[in-house]
Amino acid sequence: MKEKYIALFLFYFKIFMYIFAAIFAGYTVTDLDKDFLNKFNQANYQFLIVFILTASFFNFRFRKWKENLFEIMAISILTTSMLQLLRSFKKNKQYVDNL
Repeated sequence: MKEKYIALFLFYFKIFMYIFAAIFAGYTVTDLDKDFLNKFNQANYQFLIVFILTASFFNFRFRKWKENLFEIMAISILTTSMLQLLRSFKKNKQYVDNL
């Protein structure tokens, strides 16, 4: 029973690591148009990307879309919230540094 929970934890951990790796891999395209890249700072774009990345781990199928939807949505909302929280900390730090 304990091994099941460890395996489940490692599965979710792998998803989060994959998402953050994809985010940091995005820095390889920072020379693209700033207006285009700034769209991905918005929560709705981030949620969509994280949703797609997360769904790929669950072998998401449109025919059986209800199967893992709760887990996919929960992980996507949690990750997008974490990203937005990190952005707000960065903005607050810049504001304090400029005082």
